[in-house]
Amino acid sequence: MILRVLKVWYQNRYLNNEPIVFMGLMLFFYLIIRFMGDYIAPILAALVIAYLLDTFVNILYRVTRIKRLFLVYFVYLLFLVVLLSMIFVLFPIIINQMIDFIQQASHTLSSLKSGLDELSVKYPTFLTDERINTIVSWFDTIDWKKTSSSIGSFILKNTATTLPVLFSALIYLFLVPLMVFYFLKDKEEIINWFKGFLPSDNGALYYVWNDLKPKLADYVRGKAIEFFIVAIATYAGFAYFNLNYAILLAFGVGLSVIIPYVGMVIITIPVIMVGILQFGLSMTFVWLLVVFFVIQALDGNLLVPLLFSEVLNMHPVGVVSAILIFGGMWGLWGIFFAIPLGLLFMSGVNMFRNHLKGKREASNIQL
Repeated sequence: MILRVLKVWYQNRYLNNEPIVFMGLMLFFYLIIRFMGDYIAPILAALVIAYLLDTFVNILYRVTRIKRLFLVYFVYLLFLVVLLSMIFVLFPIIINQMIDFIQQASHTLSSLKSGLDELSVKYPTFLTDERINTIVSWFDTIDWKKTSSSIGSFILKNTATTLPVLFSALIYLFLVPLMVFYFLKDKEEIINWFKGFLPSDNGALYYVWNDLKPKLADYVRGKAIEFFIVAIATYAGFAYFNLNYAILLAFGVGLSVIIPYVGMVIITIPVIMVGILQFGLSMTFVWLLVVFFVIQALDGNLLVPLLFSEVLNMHPVGVVSAILIFGGMWGLWGIFFAIPLGLLFMSGVNMFRNHLKGKREASNIQL
């Protein structure tokens, strides 16, 4: 009885079964990601990277008209050079700065207490001796020296735990670049192979894809450009003040743009902590924050509108909601793909509205 009522309700509103087919496929992909997300994560990572590199291949093809296969090899070699440079140059610097930060954290406790003492003189009602002692004791509970010195021994003692992590790292470092190459080289063959599995009632899928494709392409390219611009600009600002761990913090600020609003709030905390521990409550610290927040303001009010003017029609509440919902569903990957998934949801809503409109137009013609 209920199924019959739902069937009548659906037939009175939609022209065909395409929206139902779309919903069924979305449910299927959700279940695949939900229960096999950890296994297909390298494939998703390779798809995103290949999507970015394919943009450069298309640009070079339009400019040079050289055979696509040669351009694929050229762009892929550049990708390998950049990847190897990051692995053997950038990442060791970041890791060393992280270890150094842990080692130096114990020496900054006295600087923190002196800065809090200065604030307590200016604001005695806000910062009492009890509150200062609570803050200092919280930091003091962490044995920073022991933590930093035990990293290597921890890895050796917990080999059974670290082996799966190392295995995953090897998969990402070897298999992901390999899959990127084949996604670029055999792009048309893979797309045609995938189309062979689509159902015959796939008009809704093509509608959603055609609506989503330009937005998704602009978003992915825009985020890659935004990451490099923000990271480089932030590093230049931090290097000017000779801030400790400038590369590590600038890299973190660059990554924070992937998660709108939330990422900026998270990365601001370590920037303020490192700044106040190095410079104290001085004008240098104030100017450092001014430069940092000016870069953030330029990113949010100038760079983002230029890169995403026709992409992100989502309200900030919708962006944060997408991060919370998809992050809760799929963890880190859900947070990373929150905006594309939100765009997919909006394209699906537009598809349902289009089919509903088509049904009403057909009814008006019959009348």
